[in-house]
Amino acid sequence: MTTDDENRWSEAQSLLDRKPTEPAERRLRRSRRRRLLTALGASLFLGAPIGILAYRFADDAASSSPVDVPTGQVVAGVVLALAGLVLAGVGFVAQLRANRRMSAWNSPLYVLTKEQRKELLAVVRGRVTVGSDRLPLARHLASNTLQQRATLPLMLGVTAFWLGQAVALSSWWYATMAGVFVLLIGGSVPFVLRQERQARRFLEQYPAPDVLAA
Repeated sequence: MTTDDENRWSEAQSLLDRKPTEPAERRLRRSRRRRLLTALGASLFLGAPIGILAYRFADDAASSSPVDVPTGQVVAGVVLALAGLVLAGVGFVAQLRANRRMSAWNSPLYVLTKEQRKELLAVVRGRVTVGSDRLPLARHLASNTLQQRATLPLMLGVTAFWLGQAVALSSWWYATMAGVFVLLIGGSVPFVLRQERQARRFLEQYPAPDVLAA
Protein backbone atom coordinates (compact mmCIF):
# COMPACT_ATOMS: atom_id res chain seq x y z
CA MET A 1 0.00 0.00 0.00
CA THR A 2 1.37 3.39 -1.00
CA THR A 3 1.59 6.49 1.17
CA ASP A 4 -1.09 8.14 -0.96
CA ASP A 5 -3.43 5.21 -0.28
CA GLU A 6 -2.87 5.52 3.46
CA ASN A 7 -3.48 9.27 3.27
CA ARG A 8 -6.73 8.73 1.40
CA TRP A 9 -7.97 6.23 3.99
CA SER A 10 -7.16 8.68 6.77
CA GLU A 11 -8.81 11.58 4.94
CA ALA A 12 -11.96 9.56 4.28
CA GLN A 13 -12.17 8.61 7.94
CA SER A 14 -11.75 12.24 9.00
CA LEU A 15 -14.65 13.24 6.74
CA LEU A 16 -16.77 10.41 8.12
CA ASP A 17 -15.99 11.56 11.67
CA ARG A 18 -16.97 15.13 10.66
CA LYS A 19 -13.51 16.31 11.63
CA PRO A 20 -12.11 16.81 8.13
CA THR A 21 -8.47 17.58 7.67
CA GLU A 22 -7.45 20.31 5.25
CA PRO A 23 -6.09 17.81 2.66
CA ALA A 24 -9.37 15.88 2.89
CA GLU A 25 -11.43 18.99 2.20
CA ARG A 26 -9.23 19.94 -0.75
CA ARG A 27 -9.49 16.47 -2.23
CA LEU A 28 -13.26 16.41 -1.75
CA ARG A 29 -13.64 19.81 -3.46
CA ARG A 30 -11.62 18.55 -6.43
CA SER A 31 -13.79 15.45 -6.56
CA ARG A 32 -16.98 17.55 -6.55
CA ARG A 33 -15.73 19.70 -9.42
CA ARG A 34 -14.72 16.64 -11.39
CA ARG A 35 -18.09 14.95 -10.85
CA LEU A 36 -19.96 18.11 -11.83
CA LEU A 37 -17.97 18.50 -15.04
CA THR A 38 -18.43 14.81 -15.83
CA ALA A 39 -22.19 15.06 -15.30
CA LEU A 40 -22.43 18.15 -17.51
CA GLY A 41 -20.30 16.55 -20.21
CA ALA A 42 -22.33 13.34 -20.14
CA SER A 43 -25.58 15.31 -20.32
CA LEU A 44 -24.38 17.20 -23.39
CA PHE A 45 -22.85 14.14 -25.02
CA LEU A 46 -25.91 11.94 -24.52
CA GLY A 47 -28.64 14.56 -24.42
CA ALA A 48 -28.02 16.06 -27.86
CA PRO A 49 -28.29 12.86 -29.93
CA ILE A 50 -31.16 11.55 -27.80
CA GLY A 51 -33.02 14.84 -28.24
CA ILE A 52 -32.50 14.80 -32.01
CA LEU A 53 -33.61 11.17 -32.17
CA ALA A 54 -36.68 11.87 -30.05
CA TYR A 55 -37.60 14.86 -32.21
CA ARG A 56 -37.35 12.83 -35.41
CA PHE A 57 -39.38 9.96 -34.00
CA ALA A 58 -42.02 12.31 -32.62
CA ASP A 59 -42.19 14.16 -35.94
CA ASP A 60 -42.62 10.89 -37.84
CA ALA A 61 -45.32 9.82 -35.41
CA ALA A 62 -47.16 13.14 -35.78
CA SER A 63 -47.03 13.02 -39.58
CA SER A 64 -48.36 9.48 -39.77
CA SER A 65 -52.06 8.75 -40.20
CA PRO A 66 -54.01 9.31 -36.99
CA VAL A 67 -55.30 6.23 -35.20
CA ASP A 68 -58.87 6.07 -33.95
CA VAL A 69 -58.35 5.12 -30.31
CA PRO A 70 -61.38 4.00 -28.26
CA THR A 71 -62.37 6.41 -25.50
CA GLY A 72 -61.97 3.78 -22.80
CA GLN A 73 -58.42 3.10 -23.94
CA VAL A 74 -57.60 6.81 -23.91
CA VAL A 75 -58.98 7.22 -20.39
CA ALA A 76 -57.08 4.16 -19.15
CA GLY A 77 -53.87 5.45 -20.70
CA VAL A 78 -54.26 8.93 -19.24
CA VAL A 79 -54.96 7.52 -15.77
CA LEU A 80 -51.90 5.28 -16.01
CA ALA A 81 -49.73 8.18 -17.19
CA LEU A 82 -50.94 10.44 -14.38
CA ALA A 83 -50.37 7.69 -11.82
CA GLY A 84 -46.87 7.30 -13.22
CA LEU A 85 -46.19 11.01 -12.81
CA VAL A 86 -47.36 10.89 -9.19
CA LEU A 87 -45.22 7.83 -8.47
CA ALA A 88 -42.22 9.44 -10.17
CA GLY A 89 -42.72 12.58 -8.08
CA VAL A 90 -42.86 10.54 -4.88
CA GLY A 91 -39.75 8.65 -5.96
CA PHE A 92 -37.92 11.87 -6.77
CA VAL A 93 -38.67 13.32 -3.34
CA ALA A 94 -37.64 10.06 -1.68
CA GLN A 95 -34.37 10.12 -3.62
CA LEU A 96 -33.66 13.69 -2.56
CA ARG A 97 -34.30 12.81 1.07
CA ALA A 98 -32.09 9.73 0.82
CA ASN A 99 -29.29 11.80 -0.71
CA ARG A 100 -29.67 14.39 2.03
CA ARG A 101 -29.56 11.74 4.77
CA MET A 102 -26.37 10.19 3.48
CA SER A 103 -24.83 13.51 2.32
CA ALA A 104 -24.22 11.95 -1.07
CA TRP A 105 -22.52 15.01 -2.57
CA ASN A 106 -19.99 15.13 0.29
CA SER A 107 -19.51 11.41 0.82
CA PRO A 108 -16.09 10.51 2.27
CA LEU A 109 -15.96 7.67 -0.24
CA TYR A 110 -15.20 10.17 -3.00
CA VAL A 111 -11.72 10.88 -1.68
CA LEU A 112 -10.85 7.20 -2.13
CA THR A 113 -9.51 5.71 -5.33
CA LYS A 114 -11.59 3.40 -7.48
CA GLU A 115 -9.58 0.43 -6.21
CA GLN A 116 -10.18 1.42 -2.59
CA ARG A 117 -13.93 1.71 -3.17
CA LYS A 118 -13.89 -1.70 -4.82
CA GLU A 119 -12.11 -3.05 -1.75
CA LEU A 120 -14.84 -1.69 0.52
CA LEU A 121 -17.52 -3.08 -1.79
CA ALA A 122 -15.91 -6.52 -1.61
CA VAL A 123 -15.95 -6.23 2.18
CA VAL A 124 -19.67 -5.38 2.22
CA ARG A 125 -20.39 -8.28 -0.13
CA GLY A 126 -18.58 -10.63 2.23
CA ARG A 127 -15.84 -11.56 -0.22
CA VAL A 128 -12.96 -10.37 1.95
CA THR A 129 -12.54 -9.85 5.68
CA VAL A 130 -12.63 -6.37 7.12
CA GLY A 131 -10.07 -4.74 9.40
CA SER A 132 -11.16 -2.61 12.32
CA ASP A 133 -9.68 0.50 10.70
CA ARG A 134 -11.82 0.04 7.57
CA LEU A 135 -15.00 -1.00 9.37
CA PRO A 136 -16.59 2.48 9.78
CA LEU A 137 -16.16 3.28 6.08
CA ALA A 138 -17.52 -0.14 5.12
CA ARG A 139 -20.56 0.51 7.31
CA HIS A 140 -21.01 3.88 5.61
CA LEU A 141 -20.96 2.23 2.19
CA ALA A 142 -23.44 -0.43 3.33
CA SER A 143 -25.78 2.22 4.74
CA ASN A 144 -25.64 4.14 1.45
CA THR A 145 -26.41 0.95 -0.44
CA LEU A 146 -29.64 0.53 1.51
CA GLN A 147 -30.81 3.87 0.10
CA GLN A 148 -30.67 2.62 -3.51
CA ARG A 149 -34.22 1.28 -3.25
CA ALA A 150 -35.40 4.90 -3.31
CA THR A 151 -34.60 5.00 -7.04
CA LEU A 152 -37.10 2.24 -7.86
CA PRO A 153 -40.35 4.28 -7.45
CA LEU A 154 -38.90 6.96 -9.71
CA MET A 155 -38.03 4.43 -12.41
CA LEU A 156 -41.38 2.66 -12.07
CA GLY A 157 -43.20 5.99 -12.30
CA VAL A 158 -41.41 7.02 -15.49
CA THR A 159 -42.13 3.60 -16.99
CA ALA A 160 -45.83 3.86 -16.10
CA PHE A 161 -45.92 7.33 -17.68
CA TRP A 162 -44.57 6.06 -20.99
CA LEU A 163 -46.87 3.02 -20.89
CA GLY A 164 -49.85 5.28 -20.30
CA GLN A 165 -48.88 7.45 -23.26
CA ALA A 166 -48.51 4.37 -25.44
CA VAL A 167 -51.95 3.09 -24.41
CA ALA A 168 -53.71 6.45 -24.79
CA LEU A 169 -52.20 7.32 -28.17
CA SER A 170 -51.56 3.86 -29.63
CA SER A 171 -48.11 5.19 -30.50
CA TRP A 172 -45.23 2.88 -31.38
CA TRP A 173 -42.83 5.67 -30.31
CA TYR A 174 -44.19 5.78 -26.76
CA ALA A 175 -44.39 2.00 -26.70
CA THR A 176 -40.71 1.83 -27.64
CA MET A 177 -39.75 4.21 -24.85
CA ALA A 178 -41.84 2.22 -22.38
CA GLY A 179 -40.11 -0.96 -23.53
CA VAL A 180 -36.70 0.61 -22.94
CA PHE A 181 -37.62 1.54 -19.37
CA VAL A 182 -39.12 -1.90 -18.73
CA LEU A 183 -35.82 -3.46 -19.78
CA LEU A 184 -33.89 -1.03 -17.57
CA ILE A 185 -36.04 -1.80 -14.55
CA GLY A 186 -36.00 -5.52 -15.28
CA GLY A 187 -32.21 -5.44 -15.15
CA SER A 188 -31.94 -3.00 -12.26
CA VAL A 189 -34.38 -4.40 -9.70
CA PRO A 190 -32.64 -7.76 -9.10
CA PHE A 191 -29.26 -6.00 -8.89
CA VAL A 192 -30.51 -3.38 -6.41
CA LEU A 193 -32.25 -5.97 -4.23
CA ARG A 194 -29.22 -8.25 -4.20
CA GLN A 195 -26.95 -5.39 -3.14
CA GLU A 196 -29.46 -4.41 -0.48
CA ARG A 197 -29.49 -7.93 0.99
CA GLN A 198 -25.70 -8.00 1.08
CA ALA A 199 -25.54 -4.59 2.77
CA ARG A 200 -28.19 -5.51 5.34
CA ARG A 201 -26.40 -8.76 6.14
CA PHE A 202 -23.12 -6.88 6.61
CA LEU A 203 -24.70 -4.30 8.94
CA GLU A 204 -26.27 -7.09 10.99
CA GLN A 205 -22.90 -8.82 11.25
CA TYR A 206 -21.00 -5.61 12.07
CA PRO A 207 -23.47 -3.26 13.81
CA ALA A 208 -22.40 0.26 14.69
CA PRO A 209 -21.35 0.89 18.32
CA ASP A 210 -24.44 3.03 19.00
CA VAL A 211 -26.64 0.14 17.84
CA LEU A 212 -24.84 -2.24 20.18
CA ALA A 213 -25.23 0.21 23.06
CA ALA A 214 -28.97 0.44 22.45
